[in-house]
Amino acid sequence: MNRLVVAGHLCLDLFPTFPTAHRDFFSLLTPGRLLNVGPLCFATGGTVSNTGLACVRFGAPVRLMALTGNDALGRETRRLLEAAGGDTQSLIAREDVSTSYTIVIAPPGLDRIFLHHPGANDLFTADCMDWQIIASAGLLHFGYPPLMARMYADQGRFLLEIFKKAKASSAVTSLDMALPDPLSPAGMAPWETILRHVLPYTDWFLPSIEESLFMLNRPLYQQRRTEAGSGNLVDVITPSDVSQIASRCLELGAAAALIKCGHRGLYLQTAGRSRLEPVARKLGLSLHAWTNRELWHPCFHVEPVVGTTGAGDSAIAGFLCAIARSLSASDALRYAAAAGSYNVTQADSLSGLVDWSTMTDRLKKGWTLDPLHISEPGWTFHPDKGWWSGPADQNPQRV
Repeated sequence: MNRLVVAGHLCLDLFPTFPTAHRDFFSLLTPGRLLNVGPLCFATGGTVSNTGLACVRFGAPVRLMALTGNDALGRETRRLLEAAGGDTQSLIAREDVSTSYTIVIAPPGLDRIFLHHPGANDLFTADCMDWQIIASAGLLHFGYPPLMARMYADQGRFLLEIFKKAKASSAVTSLDMALPDPLSPAGMAPWETILRHVLPYTDWFLPSIEESLFMLNRPLYQQRRTEAGSGNLVDVITPSDVSQIASRCLELGAAAALIKCGHRGLYLQTAGRSRLEPVARKLGLSLHAWTNRELWHPCFHVEPVVGTTGAGDSAIAGFLCAIARSLSASDALRYAAAAGSYNVTQADSLSGLVDWSTMTDRLKKGWTLDPLHISEPGWTFHPDKGWWSGPADQNPQRV
Protein backbone atom coordinates (compact mmCIF):
# COMPACT_ATOMS: atom_id res chain seq x y z
CA MET A 1 0.00 0.00 0.00
CA ASN A 2 1.22 3.51 -0.79
CA ARG A 3 2.27 5.63 2.20
CA LEU A 4 0.29 8.81 2.93
CA VAL A 5 1.31 12.16 4.38
CA VAL A 6 -1.49 14.32 5.81
CA ALA A 7 -0.50 17.93 6.44
CA GLY A 8 -2.00 21.34 7.11
CA HIS A 9 -4.53 22.58 9.65
CA LEU A 10 -4.52 21.16 13.18
CA CYS A 11 -6.21 22.45 16.32
CA LEU A 12 -7.42 21.37 19.75
CA ASP A 13 -11.17 21.56 20.35
CA LEU A 14 -12.38 22.30 23.88
CA PHE A 15 -15.96 21.36 24.72
CA PRO A 16 -17.48 22.60 28.01
CA THR A 17 -20.34 20.20 28.74
CA PHE A 18 -23.75 21.51 29.74
CA PRO A 19 -25.73 19.27 32.11
CA THR A 20 -29.14 20.71 31.22
CA ALA A 21 -30.76 22.50 28.31
CA HIS A 22 -32.12 26.03 28.72
CA ARG A 23 -34.27 27.67 26.09
CA ASP A 24 -32.82 31.10 26.88
CA PHE A 25 -29.26 29.83 27.36
CA PHE A 26 -27.49 32.64 25.54
CA SER A 27 -29.36 35.28 27.56
CA LEU A 28 -27.53 33.85 30.60
CA LEU A 29 -24.16 34.91 29.15
CA THR A 30 -24.15 38.32 30.77
CA PRO A 31 -21.12 40.12 32.28
CA GLY A 32 -20.43 39.24 35.89
CA ARG A 33 -22.57 36.10 35.94
CA LEU A 34 -21.28 32.68 37.06
CA LEU A 35 -22.66 29.85 34.94
CA ASN A 36 -22.03 26.30 36.14
CA VAL A 37 -20.99 23.80 33.44
CA GLY A 38 -19.85 20.18 33.35
CA PRO A 39 -16.42 18.65 32.70
CA LEU A 40 -14.27 19.95 29.85
CA CYS A 41 -13.80 17.53 26.95
CA PHE A 42 -10.81 17.64 24.60
CA ALA A 43 -10.61 16.51 20.97
CA THR A 44 -8.22 17.20 18.12
CA GLY A 45 -9.64 18.82 15.00
CA GLY A 46 -8.64 19.98 11.53
CA THR A 47 -7.51 18.03 8.48
CA VAL A 48 -4.44 16.52 10.12
CA SER A 49 -6.59 15.04 12.87
CA ASN A 50 -9.84 14.24 11.06
CA THR A 51 -8.51 12.90 7.76
CA GLY A 52 -5.17 11.70 9.09
CA LEU A 53 -6.57 9.64 11.96
CA ALA A 54 -9.37 8.28 9.75
CA CYS A 55 -6.68 7.01 7.37
CA VAL A 56 -4.97 5.38 10.36
CA ARG A 57 -8.28 3.73 11.30
CA PHE A 58 -8.51 2.42 7.73
CA GLY A 59 -5.10 0.77 8.00
CA ALA A 60 -2.99 3.11 5.89
CA PRO A 61 0.61 4.02 6.83
CA VAL A 62 0.30 7.76 7.60
CA ARG A 63 2.70 10.49 8.72
CA LEU A 64 1.08 13.63 10.19
CA MET A 65 2.62 17.08 9.58
CA ALA A 66 1.51 20.28 11.30
CA LEU A 67 2.75 23.17 13.42
CA THR A 68 1.85 23.68 17.10
CA GLY A 69 3.20 25.69 19.98
CA ASN A 70 5.45 24.09 22.57
CA ASP A 71 2.77 24.79 25.16
CA ALA A 72 0.29 22.83 27.26
CA LEU A 73 -2.30 22.75 24.45
CA GLY A 74 0.33 21.61 21.98
CA ARG A 75 1.44 18.78 24.26
CA GLU A 76 -2.16 17.69 24.77
CA THR A 77 -2.76 17.80 21.01
CA ARG A 78 0.22 15.53 20.41
CA ARG A 79 -0.85 13.16 23.22
CA LEU A 80 -4.36 12.78 21.80
CA LEU A 81 -3.06 12.14 18.27
CA GLU A 82 -0.66 9.49 19.52
CA ALA A 83 -3.38 7.87 21.66
CA ALA A 84 -5.42 7.47 18.45
CA GLY A 85 -2.49 5.81 16.67
CA GLY A 86 -1.20 8.88 14.84
CA ASP A 87 2.48 9.11 13.84
CA THR A 88 3.53 12.54 15.14
CA GLN A 89 7.27 12.32 14.45
CA SER A 90 6.99 15.11 11.86
CA LEU A 91 4.86 17.43 14.02
CA ILE A 92 6.77 20.63 14.78
CA ALA A 93 6.37 22.40 18.15
CA ARG A 94 7.80 25.92 18.36
CA GLU A 95 8.37 28.14 21.37
CA ASP A 96 7.43 31.34 19.57
CA VAL A 97 3.89 30.33 18.53
CA SER A 98 0.73 29.27 20.34
CA THR A 99 -1.26 26.13 19.56
CA SER A 100 -4.49 26.64 17.65
CA TYR A 101 -7.65 25.88 19.63
CA THR A 102 -11.42 26.21 19.37
CA ILE A 103 -13.83 26.57 22.29
CA VAL A 104 -17.10 24.96 21.23
CA ILE A 105 -20.13 26.26 23.11
CA ALA A 106 -22.84 23.75 22.29
CA PRO A 107 -25.79 23.73 24.72
CA PRO A 108 -28.22 20.84 24.11
CA GLY A 109 -30.70 21.61 21.35
CA LEU A 110 -29.15 24.95 20.35
CA ASP A 111 -26.81 26.07 17.56
CA ARG A 112 -23.14 25.99 18.42
CA ILE A 113 -20.86 28.99 18.88
CA PHE A 114 -17.16 28.62 18.04
CA LEU A 115 -14.40 30.74 19.58
CA HIS A 116 -11.39 29.99 17.38
CA HIS A 117 -7.72 30.90 17.76
CA PRO A 118 -5.77 30.13 14.55
CA GLY A 119 -2.43 30.28 16.35
CA ALA A 120 0.37 28.29 14.75
CA ASN A 121 -1.72 27.46 11.66
CA ASP A 122 -1.36 31.05 10.46
CA LEU A 123 2.43 30.67 10.38
CA PHE A 124 2.60 27.33 8.55
CA THR A 125 4.88 27.21 5.49
CA ALA A 126 6.81 24.64 3.45
CA ASP A 127 9.57 24.81 6.08
CA CYS A 128 7.19 23.05 8.50
CA MET A 129 7.15 19.90 6.37
CA ASP A 130 9.49 16.90 6.29
CA TRP A 131 10.36 16.73 2.60
CA GLN A 132 12.42 13.55 2.86
CA ILE A 133 9.34 11.72 4.16
CA ILE A 134 7.15 13.29 1.47
CA ALA A 135 9.59 12.22 -1.27
CA SER A 136 9.35 8.61 -0.07
CA ALA A 137 5.55 8.67 0.28
CA GLY A 138 3.06 7.90 -2.43
CA LEU A 139 0.69 10.76 -1.71
CA LEU A 140 0.60 14.13 0.08
CA HIS A 141 -2.79 15.37 1.28
CA PHE A 142 -3.02 19.01 2.41
CA GLY A 143 -6.07 20.54 4.01
CA TYR A 144 -7.86 23.76 5.00
CA PRO A 145 -5.69 26.53 3.47
CA PRO A 146 -8.54 29.07 3.96
CA LEU A 147 -8.00 28.64 7.73
CA MET A 148 -4.23 29.28 7.48
CA ALA A 149 -3.29 32.91 6.84
CA ARG A 150 -0.05 32.36 4.95
CA MET A 151 -1.72 29.88 2.61
CA TYR A 152 -3.94 32.56 1.06
CA ALA A 153 -1.65 35.59 1.57
CA ASP A 154 0.07 37.11 -1.46
CA GLN A 155 -2.21 35.25 -3.91
CA GLY A 156 -1.37 31.88 -2.34
CA ARG A 157 2.39 32.15 -2.77
CA PHE A 158 3.20 29.87 0.19
CA LEU A 159 0.56 27.29 -0.79
CA LEU A 160 1.94 27.22 -4.33
CA GLU A 161 5.45 26.71 -2.96
CA ILE A 162 4.26 23.62 -1.05
CA PHE A 163 2.58 22.07 -4.07
CA LYS A 164 5.42 22.85 -6.45
CA LYS A 165 7.89 21.33 -4.02
CA ALA A 166 5.68 18.26 -3.59
CA LYS A 167 5.54 17.65 -7.34
CA ALA A 168 9.30 18.17 -7.58
CA SER A 169 9.56 15.41 -4.95
CA SER A 170 7.46 13.14 -7.24
CA ALA A 171 4.58 13.01 -4.74
CA VAL A 172 1.00 12.68 -5.89
CA THR A 173 -0.88 15.62 -4.37
CA SER A 174 -4.32 16.09 -2.84
CA LEU A 175 -6.01 19.29 -1.65
CA ASP A 176 -9.03 19.84 0.59
CA MET A 177 -10.58 23.23 1.28
CA ALA A 178 -12.73 24.95 3.92
CA LEU A 179 -15.47 27.55 3.51
CA PRO A 180 -14.32 30.91 4.91
CA ASP A 181 -16.50 33.71 6.24
CA PRO A 182 -17.10 35.89 3.14
CA LEU A 183 -16.31 39.05 5.12
CA SER A 184 -13.07 37.73 6.62
CA PRO A 185 -9.62 38.21 5.05
CA ALA A 186 -9.77 34.57 3.94
CA GLY A 187 -13.19 35.11 2.36
CA MET A 188 -11.94 38.15 0.46
CA ALA A 189 -8.80 36.41 -0.81
CA PRO A 190 -8.57 35.94 -4.62
CA TRP A 191 -9.39 32.25 -4.57
CA GLU A 192 -9.87 31.83 -8.29
CA THR A 193 -6.38 33.24 -8.85
CA ILE A 194 -4.94 31.08 -6.07
CA LEU A 195 -6.49 27.93 -7.54
CA ARG A 196 -5.39 28.88 -11.05
CA HIS A 197 -1.83 28.84 -9.68
CA VAL A 198 -2.10 25.73 -7.49
CA LEU A 199 -4.36 23.28 -9.38
CA PRO A 200 -1.83 22.48 -12.12
CA TYR A 201 0.22 20.93 -9.29
CA THR A 202 -2.83 19.27 -7.65
CA ASP A 203 -3.78 15.74 -8.66
CA TRP A 204 -6.85 15.19 -6.45
CA PHE A 205 -8.92 18.31 -5.68
CA LEU A 206 -11.48 17.53 -2.98
CA PRO A 207 -13.70 20.53 -2.10
CA SER A 208 -17.36 20.66 -1.13
CA ILE A 209 -19.85 22.06 -3.61
CA GLU A 210 -20.22 25.19 -1.44
CA GLU A 211 -16.46 25.76 -1.34
CA SER A 212 -15.92 25.18 -5.05
CA LEU A 213 -18.80 27.48 -6.09
CA PHE A 214 -17.70 30.16 -3.61
CA MET A 215 -14.17 30.14 -4.96
CA LEU A 216 -14.69 29.57 -8.67
CA ASN A 217 -18.20 30.85 -9.49
CA ARG A 218 -19.24 33.46 -6.92
CA PRO A 219 -22.31 34.69 -8.87
CA LEU A 220 -23.77 31.18 -9.04
CA TYR A 221 -22.90 30.62 -5.38
CA GLN A 222 -24.81 33.79 -4.43
CA GLN A 223 -27.75 32.78 -6.62
CA ARG A 224 -28.01 29.30 -5.09
CA ARG A 225 -27.51 30.74 -1.60
CA THR A 226 -30.48 33.09 -2.19
CA GLU A 227 -32.61 30.26 -3.55
CA ALA A 228 -31.83 28.11 -0.52
CA GLY A 229 -32.81 30.87 1.89
CA SER A 230 -32.45 29.52 5.42
CA GLY A 231 -32.15 25.99 4.03
CA ASN A 232 -29.22 23.96 2.77
CA LEU A 233 -27.50 25.12 -0.42
CA VAL A 234 -26.92 21.45 -1.34
CA ASP A 235 -30.69 21.03 -1.81
CA VAL A 236 -30.90 23.58 -4.63
CA ILE A 237 -27.79 22.76 -6.66
CA THR A 238 -28.29 20.96 -9.97
CA PRO A 239 -26.21 18.19 -11.56
CA SER A 240 -25.17 20.75 -14.17
CA ASP A 241 -23.86 23.04 -11.40
CA VAL A 242 -21.69 20.25 -10.03
CA SER A 243 -20.53 19.02 -13.43
CA GLN A 244 -19.61 22.50 -14.62
CA ILE A 245 -17.66 23.41 -11.49
CA ALA A 246 -15.79 20.09 -11.59
CA SER A 247 -14.96 20.68 -15.27
CA ARG A 248 -13.62 24.08 -14.30
CA CYS A 249 -11.32 22.45 -11.72
CA LEU A 250 -9.97 20.13 -14.42
CA GLU A 251 -9.55 23.02 -16.87
CA LEU A 252 -7.41 24.76 -14.23
CA GLY A 253 -5.16 21.72 -14.07
CA ALA A 254 -6.44 19.16 -11.52
CA ALA A 255 -6.33 15.49 -12.51
CA ALA A 256 -9.60 14.78 -10.70
CA ALA A 257 -12.25 16.67 -8.75
CA LEU A 258 -14.16 14.93 -5.98
CA ILE A 259 -17.02 17.26 -5.02
CA LYS A 260 -18.63 16.62 -1.63
CA CYS A 261 -22.39 17.24 -1.81
CA GLY A 262 -23.47 16.58 1.78
CA HIS A 263 -26.49 14.30 2.11
CA ARG A 264 -26.68 14.09 -1.70
CA GLY A 265 -23.46 12.11 -1.85
CA LEU A 266 -20.20 12.46 -3.76
CA TYR A 267 -19.50 13.47 -7.35
CA LEU A 268 -16.29 12.55 -9.18
CA GLN A 269 -14.96 13.83 -12.50
CA THR A 270 -11.53 12.84 -13.81
CA ALA A 271 -9.27 14.14 -16.55
CA GLY A 272 -8.04 12.49 -19.72
CA ARG A 273 -5.27 9.98 -20.25
CA SER A 274 -2.35 12.39 -20.65
CA ARG A 275 -3.03 14.17 -17.33
CA LEU A 276 -3.71 10.98 -15.35
CA GLU A 277 -0.96 8.75 -16.76
CA PRO A 278 1.88 9.84 -14.42
CA VAL A 279 -0.47 9.71 -11.41
CA ALA A 280 -1.67 6.22 -12.31
CA ARG A 281 1.89 5.01 -12.83
CA LYS A 282 3.04 6.37 -9.45
CA LEU A 283 0.15 4.80 -7.50
CA GLY A 284 -0.33 1.62 -9.52
CA LEU A 285 -3.80 2.63 -10.71
CA SER A 286 -5.55 1.25 -13.77
CA LEU A 287 -5.45 4.10 -16.26
CA HIS A 288 -8.58 2.84 -18.04
CA ALA A 289 -10.52 2.66 -14.76
CA TRP A 290 -9.65 6.28 -13.91
CA THR A 291 -9.65 8.12 -17.24
CA ASN A 292 -12.56 10.40 -18.21
CA ARG A 293 -14.92 9.33 -15.45
CA GLU A 294 -18.07 11.16 -14.34
CA LEU A 295 -19.73 9.39 -11.43
CA TRP A 296 -22.10 10.32 -8.59
CA HIS A 297 -22.50 8.04 -5.57
CA PRO A 298 -25.39 8.50 -3.12
CA CYS A 299 -24.87 8.27 0.63
CA PHE A 300 -25.44 4.93 2.28
CA HIS A 301 -28.46 4.93 4.56
CA VAL A 302 -27.80 5.56 8.24
CA GLU A 303 -30.44 5.89 10.94
CA PRO A 304 -30.27 7.90 13.05
CA VAL A 305 -27.77 10.50 11.84
CA VAL A 306 -26.12 11.54 15.11
CA GLY A 307 -23.69 14.20 13.83
CA THR A 308 -21.84 15.35 10.74
CA THR A 309 -18.58 16.60 12.32
CA GLY A 310 -15.75 15.51 10.06
CA ALA A 311 -17.99 13.60 7.63
CA GLY A 312 -16.30 15.16 4.60
CA ASP A 313 -12.86 14.48 6.08
CA SER A 314 -13.81 10.83 6.65
CA ALA A 315 -15.07 10.54 3.06
CA ILE A 316 -11.75 11.93 1.82
CA ALA A 317 -9.89 9.41 3.99
CA GLY A 318 -11.91 6.57 2.45
CA PHE A 319 -11.15 7.90 -1.03
CA LEU A 320 -7.42 8.32 -0.38
CA CYS A 321 -7.06 4.91 1.28
CA ALA A 322 -8.77 3.29 -1.72
CA ILE A 323 -6.31 5.08 -4.00
CA ALA A 324 -3.43 3.97 -1.76
CA ARG A 325 -4.66 0.40 -2.35
CA SER A 326 -4.69 1.06 -6.14
CA LEU A 327 -8.45 0.55 -6.48
CA SER A 328 -10.60 1.80 -9.39
CA ALA A 329 -12.30 5.20 -9.52
CA SER A 330 -15.75 3.69 -8.87
CA ASP A 331 -14.46 1.65 -5.91
CA ALA A 332 -12.68 4.69 -4.46
CA LEU A 333 -15.92 6.64 -4.70
CA ARG A 334 -17.80 3.77 -3.05
CA TYR A 335 -15.41 3.61 -0.11
CA ALA A 336 -15.55 7.40 0.24
CA ALA A 337 -19.35 7.23 0.51
CA ALA A 338 -19.13 4.38 3.02
CA ALA A 339 -16.60 6.19 5.22
CA GLY A 340 -18.70 9.35 5.26
CA SER A 341 -21.80 7.33 6.13
CA TYR A 342 -20.07 5.54 9.02
CA ASN A 343 -18.88 8.90 10.33
CA VAL A 344 -22.38 10.30 10.91
CA THR A 345 -23.37 7.44 13.23
CA GLN A 346 -21.57 9.25 16.08
CA ALA A 347 -21.26 12.88 17.16
CA ASP A 348 -17.47 13.19 16.80
CA SER A 349 -15.24 12.69 13.78
CA LEU A 350 -13.75 9.25 14.61
CA SER A 351 -15.92 7.14 16.94
CA GLY A 352 -18.26 5.94 14.18
CA LEU A 353 -15.49 4.70 11.89
CA VAL A 354 -14.63 1.02 11.49
CA ASP A 355 -11.56 -0.73 10.09
CA TRP A 356 -11.14 -1.35 6.36
CA SER A 357 -12.07 -5.03 6.42
CA THR A 358 -15.28 -4.36 8.36
CA MET A 359 -16.22 -1.64 5.89
CA THR A 360 -15.43 -3.98 2.99
CA ASP A 361 -17.61 -6.73 4.48
CA ARG A 362 -20.48 -4.28 4.90
CA LEU A 363 -20.21 -3.23 1.26
CA LYS A 364 -20.09 -6.84 0.04
CA LYS A 365 -23.22 -7.76 2.01
CA GLY A 366 -25.17 -4.84 0.55
CA TRP A 367 -26.01 -1.50 2.10
CA THR A 368 -29.18 0.46 1.34
CA LEU A 369 -28.61 3.76 -0.45
CA ASP A 370 -30.28 7.04 0.35
CA PRO A 371 -32.45 8.19 -2.58
CA LEU A 372 -30.69 10.29 -5.22
CA HIS A 373 -32.73 11.35 -8.24
CA ILE A 374 -31.01 12.85 -11.30
CA SER A 375 -33.39 13.79 -14.10
CA GLU A 376 -31.01 15.69 -16.37
CA PRO A 377 -30.28 14.08 -19.77
CA GLY A 378 -27.35 11.71 -20.06
CA TRP A 379 -27.37 10.41 -16.50
CA THR A 380 -27.83 6.66 -15.92
CA PHE A 381 -28.28 4.81 -12.63
CA HIS A 382 -26.48 1.48 -12.26
CA PRO A 383 -28.39 -0.43 -9.55
CA ASP A 384 -25.87 -3.29 -9.50
CA LYS A 385 -23.07 -0.82 -8.71
CA GLY A 386 -24.97 1.79 -6.70
CA TRP A 387 -23.77 4.86 -8.61
CA TRP A 388 -24.90 7.15 -11.41
CA SER A 389 -22.76 7.73 -14.51
CA GLY A 390 -22.95 11.13 -16.20
CA PRO A 391 -22.93 12.17 -19.85
CA ALA A 392 -19.17 12.76 -19.76
CA ASP A 393 -18.35 9.33 -18.30
CA GLN A 394 -15.68 7.72 -20.49
CA ASN A 395 -16.72 9.89 -23.39
CA PRO A 396 -14.25 9.18 -26.21
CA GLN A 397 -14.40 12.83 -27.29
CA ARG A 398 -12.68 13.83 -24.04
CA VAL A 399 -8.90 13.53 -24.04
